[in-house]
Amino acid sequence: MIELYAQCYYPSYTGYQSTDYPPNKFIKCLKGAAVNGYAHVVDIDGIAREISQTHRATAFSIFGKWAAQKIASLGLHNLTLVPIPSSSHVDTRADFTALKLCRAINQAGNDAFEILPCLTQREAVQGSSKGGSRKFVDIRDNLVCHQGLHGKTVVMVDDVVTSGNHMKACATVLRNNGAAVGHGMAAARTIWERPDNMWAVPMENIDWDATGCAFDFDL
Repeated sequence: MIELYAQCYYPSYTGYQSTDYPPNKFIKCLKGAAVNGYAHVVDIDGIAREISQTHRATAFSIFGKWAAQKIASLGLHNLTLVPIPSSSHVDTRADFTALKLCRAINQAGNDAFEILPCLTQREAVQGSSKGGSRKFVDIRDNLVCHQGLHGKTVVMVDDVVTSGNHMKACATVLRNNGAAVGHGMAAARTIWERPDNMWAVPMENIDWDATGCAFDFDL
């Protein structure tokens, strides 16, 4: 089982209202996508901070402080942060969004964490938003772990979780390489219907069946 914590919901529906724009722009800032206009996001200190095309670093700071505080509240120590690779991430030397998120957490946590970008894709694939597979087995079999992880307690870090199968597949590969993996941190959880509060995402248990294979949410 993995305990998944997400900072906000990512709206995946039409007919946006005013409350939908801040998380949308927040995620676009983190992903490096074009951001039109600006929005205000409340930091953990209660201050509403502006995020925009020219204030992307603020979005990373907001996430980093939230995630570092969440990790501290869970009583987790001596952790290794493993960024979940994007669908095109095949080079261990390349930078990518989840790795930047790990750095933001570490900065907020006064460099208390080890960051280990040990996972890549075997070959670049299409992201799920462009028609790529969301099936657990397909994702798992395309992942490569480049380092043994025996004795390490890992927290996985991702930008947006949709089906959950990407995180489950990464957890399986990490565990097969010796890591203890029980938690995941994400900037957002995709949602298809508007919630009461875009910034109040409950913890979600991602489970396995008796054979050790992850359940698919959307077969």
